Amino acid sequence: MKFNKFVNNLSEEDYESLYIACLARLSDSKKKMVIEDDIDATNLNEVMWAACTRSDPETSIDIIKRAWSGRIDPRISPEDKEKGKLCNSRAIIDATRPWEWKDQFPKVSFPSSQMIQRLREKWEHLL
Repeated sequence: MKFNKFVNNLSEEDYESLYIACLARLSDSKKKMVIEDDIDATNLNEVMWAACTRSDPETSIDIIKRAWSGRIDPRISPEDKEKGKLCNSRAIIDATRPWEWKDQFPKVSFPSSQMIQRLREKWEHLL
């Protein structure tokens, strides 16, 4: 999956602009994920954590049907390629805290670096 990182300090209107920006760049990947600035886009664990804790499948995933693609797309059947039907679908996944109640969203809980070190020392033989 290709992910793009976007910042959190946005107004409600900026979220609409962000969505339009995702639509405009759909041609370079089939899946886009909108994340907040507290998530490291280069760390797949953090990105997947955001997807699991901040998105809801029903309300956070938009599917764009019949998006332009090309002949090198392995997901387009040989029959469709012959007919020139070079379309596929795209997904935009909103992995941000819900705008309407983001101030009430649970805070991120993470152990201190000292606690992590103690746990590593204690359980190192299992890792």
